[in-house]
This record gives sequence, C-alpha cells and structure tokens, in this order.
Amino acid sequence: MEDILDLFYLGFYTKVVNEGASAKNPSEDVELAVLRARLALGQVDFVINACKNSSSPIHKGAIILANCLKIKNFEKIQEYLLENIDKSLKTMSSHYSICVGLGYMIAEEYNDALECLHGVIHQDAAALRVQCLLSLERVDLAEEEIESITSNSLKAICNGIIGLKKDQNSTKTALYSLLDMSERYQLSPLLGSLIASCHFAIGEWEQGQSTILIASEKYPNDDSIMINSVLSGLRVADFAKMKSDIALINSNNSIYAQNIQKLLEDFDETAERITSQ
Repeated sequence: MEDILDLFYLGFYTKVVNEGASAKNPSEDVELAVLRARLALGQVDFVINACKNSSSPIHKGAIILANCLKIKNFEKIQEYLLENIDKSLKTMSSHYSICVGLGYMIAEEYNDALECLHGVIHQDAAALRVQCLLSLERVDLAEEEIESITSNSLKAICNGIIGLKKDQNSTKTALYSLLDMSERYQLSPLLGSLIASCHFAIGEWEQGQSTILIASEKYPNDDSIMINSVLSGLRVADFAKMKSDIALINSNNSIYAQNIQKLLEDFDETAERITSQ
C-alpha cells in the first residue's frame, strides 16, 4: 500500500480517501489527511456531518476548516474563527492548530495563520508556514522551515514553490525532485501544475506544455491545470484556446474565478470612489 500521507502531500486526494477507508487503526496524521482530502474534493458537508458529534480535536478542527471553506467570504471567515476557535484545543492539539491555521489562510490572513502555527511541532504546520511566509514575500524565513519537514514528498512540494519565488537555480534543483516524484507516483493535479510551473519559470516552455497536456487529459476539470493551460497558451499566442479555458474556469466558480471577481469588484469600487470625488 502506498503511503497515505505521501499521497496526500502530492495531491492524490481520491486515492487518499480510498486508501484511508481500508486502513486499519490509522494514525491521527492519516485521519486528518483523509478529512482534508475529502475537503479538497469538495465533500464539505460530508466532513461536517461525519465530525459534528465528535469531541476529538481532529474532528473539531476539521469542522472549523470545513465551515471556513463553506463560508468563502473572507471577512465572515474571520468573524467565524473569532467566535468559534477553542483556545484550549489550540494549546493541546497540533492537528487542531493546523486546521485553524488553514482557516486563516483561506481568508488570506497570513499573519494570523503564522501566529496560530507558531511553535507547532509538526511537518504539516511547517509546510503551512512556508506557504504563509512566501505569501508575505519572506523567502528567507520560508527556507528555514524546510528542515522541520521529514517527508520527502512534502519537502519536494515545498522546495518547488520556494524555488518559484527564489531563482532559476533553485527552481531547477526542486524540479529534479518533483520529476522523481512524478515517475514514482505518476501525475496528480498538484504535481502536474507545479512541474509545469517550474518548467515555465526556467524557460522550458515545451516541457511545461507537454506536462500540462498530459495532466489535462487526466484531469480536464481541475482548476490549477486549467490555469496553467492558459499560461501555456501565452507562449504560442493561442488566444482562442485561452479564451475557452478562461470561460471554463469561470463557469466552474473556482477559487481563481472568485479571486478575479473580487479584484474586479474592488477595481469598480475604487473607480467609482475616485470619479465621485
């Protein structure tokens, strides 16, 4: 049986759920990974219903995370977290803190997420701190978190996103590890997107386009694959395909489409304010 945690870190969420269902006496790490995989697959209500009567810190954390995904509005997520976080559980459970930290990240409150995850000794928490620090343009501090990550799969993913923020040499080094992972596990949407992004970042457009083509055949409706498909179209000026891909992204109401819509609304609000002065 492939390691469930590695499958989770590499983005094989359906496999994680299937393997987790047959796992005997799963560890707490695996239990949380299965719940997070279900959330990544959009099974928000399933997770809430499965965990609502449990006193387990993992289940309470999963409910917090599921509700943050369900709320979507950033300000309302912050209000929800303020009203529902159990501070005693944050102190005693790293898994609960990880879920709360993810909630803040969904709301793009990266400083609050870092505060929540500060001192949490767990490689998942370290990986989340990497993402937060990169969002705050602190590549130097993000790199320091890598030594706290023991899983080669998770380390490869984190080094990949750090490399994209850092320089071409770092991206190339990270790409070798990611390609090794893809040979061992094949492509997931996460691996495919990250490998393609690394190829694009170092100017290897044909290799990146090839990766996205293979991934899009396996995962035609995945948001990240479609976004990278749009990027690959920039190189060859295939504007008809780009227009089609963007329309598909918007029709799926993906997180990318929601962010674009929010930017457009902010622009309209600012423009209206300026013109009314």
